[in-house]
Amino acid sequence: MMFFPISCWFATSSRASLFPFTLTQVSSSEAIMRLTSVLASFAAVAVGVNGAAIAEVSPVEAASFVERDSGVNEPGVTLVERQLPTFNEWTCGRPTGGGGHQALRNVHAGFNRVFGNPRLTMARGQCYVTSCGGHFFAVCNTSGVTRTEHSNHRNLAKDSNPGPGGSCRYLVWDETYIHYYFGAGSGVFGGNVDRRNC
Repeated sequence: MMFFPISCWFATSSRASLFPFTLTQVSSSEAIMRLTSVLASFAAVAVGVNGAAIAEVSPVEAASFVERDSGVNEPGVTLVERQLPTFNEWTCGRPTGGGGHQALRNVHAGFNRVFGNPRLTMARGQCYVTSCGGHFFAVCNTSGVTRTEHSNHRNLAKDSNPGPGGSCRYLVWDETYIHYYFGAGSGVFGGNVDRRNC
């Protein structure tokens, strides 16, 4: 029989503390198997900010995923990166055809003309959509309750450059249920839609 003393590090939000532990006495083959399993478990977990554990995965082929959240579709991007939404910048599902930052500014100004500058209060599942000049701008409440836009969030979306993207979404970090959309065409939205052309 073999006895393996093992020490591991446990990370907390402020500092790392050492908590030693040992395996019970087992046969050498079982000890090696347990040790391999424990080490593999530790190797598979990277400790993130404030001690949050994030599983690491190997890169996967982009074609094996349907990109809904982040629009990331380059080969070599890990699953963890694919699942985290992007905040405070436009994420575009179609890389071209959007008309750029000036087109966004123009349709945003049209949106404010037809819906007004003040914050909008939206019922659950409601979208306010406008289109002009071959582009659309929309604000949607994706939650199950009535919500009001936060002050200046619409302007944050306008001030962020979507690049050439043709179908884009903007999320603000402190309000994940109200989404802003911009793209080419008139935009297709289901449910409770208030659509006005500018």
